[in-house]
Amino acid sequence: MIHMTSISASPKGAIAIQHPKANLGHIVREQLSSMTAAGYSEVDVRWSNDMLLIEAKGDSGNVQRRFNRAGICVMENIDNEGIGIKRCYDENGMALISEEIRDEDGDC
Repeated sequence: MIHMTSISASPKGAIAIQHPKANLGHIVREQLSSMTAAGYSEVDVRWSNDMLLIEAKGDSGNVQRRFNRAGICVMENIDNEGIGIKRCYDENGMALISEEIRDEDGDC
């Protein structure tokens, strides 16, 4: 007798897709160019082994974007004159996981 249960299941339950490492220098140049063109004056770039964080501040607010090692934006946090939007995406950057909108009082 042959048992067919879980014959197609992967051993760990899920298959992880490996993205190639991106040219993060190119992403930094693109983001710096677009952020300074939008009027942001202070730009801070931080990176680690698995993420790149770019934060820009200006007179009207700030913007923060987080990229994974494949160069895909997985989080964006925008604060414009007291009104903020925080969006989180899946690791492929395609599906919006969560979105939080805040007004000047900090209410959602």
